[in-house]
Order: sequence, then structure tokens, then C-alpha cells
Amino acid sequence: MSRITKREHEALQCARDILYESRLYDGVLNLMKWDFKAYLPPSGRDWHVESRTFLTAKRAELFTAKESYRIADILAGADPDGWECDIDRGVVRRFLHCFYQCTKVPADLQIELTEAHFVCDAAWHAARAKNDYHIWRPALENYFEIKYKVCQLIDPNKHPLEVLMNDYDEDLTVDECGCLLKELKEGVSDIMFKVLPACEEIDDSFLDVFYESVTDVDALYRYLTHQFGYTSEKASFAKVVHAWSGSIGPHDGRVTVSRGNFGIDNLFTAVHEMGHSLYSIGSSQEVVDAGLWGGMTGSAHESQSRFYENMICRTPDFWDYFYPFVQERFPQVLGIPVEQFVRALLKVKPTLKRTTADELTYSIHPVIRFEIEKDMFDRVLDFSKLPEIWGDKYEESLGIRPDNDFEGCLQDVHWTEDFGKFQSYPMGNIFDGALRKCLLVDIPDFYNHLSNGYFDDINQWFKDRIHQHGYTYPTMELMRKVTGKEISSRDYLEYLEDKYFNLFGVAVDTPDVVD
Repeated sequence: MSRITKREHEALQCARDILYESRLYDGVLNLMKWDFKAYLPPSGRDWHVESRTFLTAKRAELFTAKESYRIADILAGADPDGWECDIDRGVVRRFLHCFYQCTKVPADLQIELTEAHFVCDAAWHAARAKNDYHIWRPALENYFEIKYKVCQLIDPNKHPLEVLMNDYDEDLTVDECGCLLKELKEGVSDIMFKVLPACEEIDDSFLDVFYESVTDVDALYRYLTHQFGYTSEKASFAKVVHAWSGSIGPHDGRVTVSRGNFGIDNLFTAVHEMGHSLYSIGSSQEVVDAGLWGGMTGSAHESQSRFYENMICRTPDFWDYFYPFVQERFPQVLGIPVEQFVRALLKVKPTLKRTTADELTYSIHPVIRFEIEKDMFDRVLDFSKLPEIWGDKYEESLGIRPDNDFEGCLQDVHWTEDFGKFQSYPMGNIFDGALRKCLLVDIPDFYNHLSNGYFDDINQWFKDRIHQHGYTYPTMELMRKVTGKEISSRDYLEYLEDKYFNLFGVAVDTPDVVD
């Protein structure tokens, strides 16, 4: 029986209304962000900045109004176990999260932060164009200092990076994340060095054919995403410098792909962003009505995009199904057996660029960025030496070093927008290891489904267990709810070992048996 009073129920309904209205602002702001990245002409930039700054302030006013203080006071004092359902608990959690963020940071500082973001973004683009980090550095340092100040205001008792991480993963701590990522990085490095010798002789030069026709690669990913249910009724593709997907509304998830010619990597990018979109538009109507649609924005979201990209589309079973369609578009590979094609496609080779890294070594890239971010917020990082620090970490972990800033610390747009997100990529991989184990219990014919191009059961499994819930549960609670256990990196590392050792014929070390 509910232990919630009538006064608390009324406050809950008010919180739902405010949260729902805030999501209307979120949709418009994300639509503007999508336009900013894809189509905005240079002459429209100033007006765009003023408009987004205005709307950001208006959204904040929903939570800074006198009535919101009254509602927050009531909800914060209510018994968290007394609410009638998980959606109600989710509304309370999200309302209070937004309320504290808006009320603990003065409006003038929020405006200063928004303006600093646009300056930082413009400086990053200018630095990339000149291949010179130091063009970006002053704007980056200024943006960081404002962010640091915001963190101290929101929760002075938390590690400042954790405050920012909690924008994406509300219940993930810096310490827990650091331990999981350290274990992951060491495990991936161990597997990498065992697999690399077997990959050295693999010829992948025939994959260059996919650079010859961007139009045909575009046709492939449009066809493939359609097979996954991302049909023309839902699909929207735009081309940008850095691929991104945006949640505009509960039934409108926009996808962007890289504007450059990255060959068959554009196929995986499109599937990755589609995975985000399927999560964004998969909320139940009850969740939509509560203003909780769209899904947790950090590691949970990355787990969905990366599962479709890697655990489906980078498997030999999937290519048994899809390779004939590729050969139809690219007859140059008609003489290449599917087994040879897959080994070339999944060849392990350390690279400097995160977005084009192979599946095995990928996790090391965002872990390096997480380590750098932690040093930033521990205030032990010298920004003037960021390119050198970046290079040292790459040399230590992957045995390679960037020749210039463009190949190194200028490759990601993230620090022009926010900090505290890079952990979501490797954490998403860790989650996928646990999710795969659960999915195989429920759908033991999973790999046969991939070989036959049958994805309906897989889509429904994710919708039932993850997508429909939207923001109802924070990240770690959601994963424990789905998997029934605490999360570790072991499931994911076992998946990588099984996949890459078998694919490249690497002998598995077994302990000696002593009689």
C-alpha cells in the first residue's frame, strides 16, 4: 500500500508536468543542435547562439520558479520506497536532478557557460583547420574553468568529474568507473598483444574498394538500417564532421554520419547511430507521458549503439547474411570468400583515431581520454602539455604516437561541449558483455538469427528490457535490473577472447595440470 500523502501525490503530478514541458525545450534545443552540426550557414551562427542561449535560460526557469522549490522540498522529503510505481520514482529522481542542476548554478553563470561553449567550438574548428592545438587551448581552458566552478556549486562534496559523469550516468562513481576501466584496459591490452602477430599477414587491401564510391556505401547503410526497422518513416540521415544522433522527440531520433569518405567504416557509423535512435524512440507511452522518454544518455545509450555495431554487425554470422548484398554493390569483391572478408574487416591494428579503431582496441581510446579528464579535474594536468601527454599515453597503451595535433588531441569535439562522457563508451562495451549473456539465454538461436537476417526478436528483446524504460532507471540500476548481477568487465573480455582467438586461430593458454 502506498505510503505517499495526498500532498506528495499533488507535488508528483506538478513535477511530471514541469518535466514534460522541459522535454519540449530539450527537443527544440536538440533540433537546433542537429541543424547547427548539419546545415547551419556561417551567417546564421550569431542568431543561432542567441536563440539557443535564450531557450536554455527559459528551460532553466521551469526549475527555478518559486513553485518548483516548493515541489522539490516536498518530493525530497517523501519516502522513496512509497511511490506506487517505478515511473513515479523515475519522475521524482529526474525532477530533483534537473532542479538541483538549475538552482545551484546562477542563471548568469549558465549563460556564460553556453557562450563559452560556442567560443570553444569555434576555436576547435579553427585549430583543426590549422592543425594547431594552441589555437584551441585558451578557449578550452576557459571552458574547463567555468565547468569546474559549476561542479563545485552543484555538489562540493563530490569529485567534480563525477558531478559531470552523473549528467550521463547518474549512479556511477569515479572510483567504481576507474576500477572497471583499469581492468578493461589491461584485459584488452593483453588480448591485443596475443592477437596482433596473427593479424600481421592478413591482407586487407581489397577493403580500399569501399573508398571508391561513397554513394554505394550510403546505399548499403540505408538498406541495412531499414532491415533493422529504422525505416523511411523514422529515418533521417545528415552528414556532419563528427557523427552524432539527437533525440528530438519520443518518435523522432535524428541520425548523422561522417561527411568524409571513410569507406566501409561509414556503414558501421550509421548502424551505431541507428542503435542510439532506436533507443531514443523506443519508450513506452507511459514513459513518454511522464517526460522520461529517450533513454539514459551515457553508458546505457552507448551499450545499445555499440551492441548493434559490434555484437551484431561485426560478427561472422551477420556477414553470412549481408555479404551477398555487399558483393552486389561492389562486384570487385566477388572473388573474395566471406571468411577472408570477415578476417580483413576485423583485423586488429592499433590506430590513432578513436572513431575508426577496430573493435578490440577501441576501448583503450576513450579510457585514455577518461584518464586525462580525471587529471584535469584533479587539477594536475598542464594544459600547455596536452598534446605531449596525449602522445605519451598512446605510445604506452597502443605502441603508436600521433605526428601532429590533428591526429591527436584535436580529433574529438566532446570537450567543446562537455566533460564526463568518455567513460560511457567503454562502459557501454562492458554492459554489452553482460547483456549478450542474458540475450543468449532468452534467444539461444541469436547467431542463427543473424545469419538469416532476422532481427525482429532481437529488437523486441532490447525494447522490452531497456528501450521502453527511457529515463525511468539510472544507468547502473538499469543494468543490474536487466542482468540480475553486479557489473564487471569479465563478461566483455571473455566475449573478446572467444571471438578474436577463434577468428584468428590464437591458442588459448591453459594452466598446467599437476597430478
